[in-house]
Amino acid sequence: MGEKRHVVVKHATDLWCSTPANNGANGPVWQWGDELLVGMTVGHALVTDKGHQTDHDRGFDSWLARSEDGGETWQCWRPEHYAGESVVPRPLADQPDGWCPTGPDATLRIEGSAYHGNGASGRGDATPRWYGSDDRGASWRGPFTFAGLPDHEELAGLEVTSRTDYLLDDDQITLFGSARRPSDQPNINVLIDEKPFVARSTDGGATFGWVGWMVPWSDTSRAVMPATVALGGDELVTTLRRKSPTGNWIDCYRSSDAGASWRHAAEVTRTEEANQFNGNPPALVALAGGRLCCAYGNRSMRAICARYSDDAGASWSEPQIVRDDFHSGNGWPDLGYARLFQRSDGHLVVTYFWCTEAHPETHIAASIFAAVAP
Repeated sequence: MGEKRHVVVKHATDLWCSTPANNGANGPVWQWGDELLVGMTVGHALVTDKGHQTDHDRGFDSWLARSEDGGETWQCWRPEHYAGESVVPRPLADQPDGWCPTGPDATLRIEGSAYHGNGASGRGDATPRWYGSDDRGASWRGPFTFAGLPDHEELAGLEVTSRTDYLLDDDQITLFGSARRPSDQPNINVLIDEKPFVARSTDGGATFGWVGWMVPWSDTSRAVMPATVALGGDELVTTLRRKSPTGNWIDCYRSSDAGASWRHAAEVTRTEEANQFNGNPPALVALAGGRLCCAYGNRSMRAICARYSDDAGASWSEPQIVRDDFHSGNGWPDLGYARLFQRSDGHLVVTYFWCTEAHPETHIAASIFAAVAP
């Protein structure tokens, strides 16, 4: 295999397949050896003047894609009880058989509100919810409430916008979420008024307790869509999507007390040259040997990139260009939202949404590539 190879995960001329980062987690929590699981939003294709090439009036579904050979081939399907259920979420404690998502094959999907492809937005129901699987995403249960969390005083009056980012240790779930001040005014001040938080369950998801904010509200820039890994002990590292009125970037934060407090470690990268395309979220994994890799889309460069850290996030390498053959039907650089995995042979697999000259419709792709040597 060459240094880089690109494969199509899900493409159809009549579909808009997009935003894996809105729909699932990175390795290792959505990975079992060379078996990889990826989520996506699926809508109906529609070429527009700019922005998403989809018909927003026809709605969205949440799909999954699985690879059992390290990203070489994929099977895609629309699962049941995985997202967007038009039922009221209930506490996990109400399960009559005492089920909870624990064990090596457990998987969680977190669903907040206020972003496309998320069922809570379409229902007009801002109640955050989660879904669980104990068979690597083959079947799902839910939706469940975050019992004890939405009523916490720190979240009072806020809209919970969490995507899927968590750490699972037996029956302990550490959740990395986000919340924003609600508003019906679509301006830059609304877009940056959002911050990430940590919550934790010690009973397999029956109840959740507040841990703390990752970035304080005194910070005037948006901070959202954390991608978090454990470094051992109480050490955690995360990368965050950032936005200000003038730019978009990714920051790295560290915690030495299991998420109770956080400190800024470094800026990882800029995700566009100015502020025209709304930036991109990060994907983060800890590589075999201890290095960190952060993958992301850069809309100005129309590229998927990766950067590496040899010092637990304190500094980051120059970008490795993983892919830069983007070509959409309307010329708009709608791309990225990466999820990242490392295979047993050491190669990296990054999934993202993309367009090419051969497949100008928005689709899910994967790139298999070798990490840059330290």
